[in-house]
Amino acid sequence: MTFSISVAFLVRSSSLIGWIPLALIQLFTSVDSFLAVLQAGILIALPTITISCITDIISYGKLTNPQINFVHVNVVENISQYFGVDPWSYYIRELPEFIFVLDGLDTAGIAFSLVTVC
Repeated sequence: MTFSISVAFLVRSSSLIGWIPLALIQLFTSVDSFLAVLQAGILIALPTITISCITDIISYGKLTNPQINFVHVNVVENISQYFGVDPWSYYIRELPEFIFVLDGLDTAGIAFSLVTVC
């Protein structure tokens, strides 16, 4: 479960919001719960996030942070003003081109992300 939460956070930062109250309740129920959450964070979440960062460095050639990039693109560059301006059929028309530029690793990553988020 910790791995799935970590990957969901890496894919979409806002997915973490629902888990915060549940984690806080679990943390304050007992010392054993706190230690279990701490252990899962160190042994599962931290390596998962580290692997994601290393993958981004290898892919993009520089250190990136999707959460900071999201804020920068949507707030600083104000690209979100273009959301929803395309007709409803835009993504259907562009789907074949999108699929043909993907390699097997990209397709597997997208499928894993969708399954994890769902």
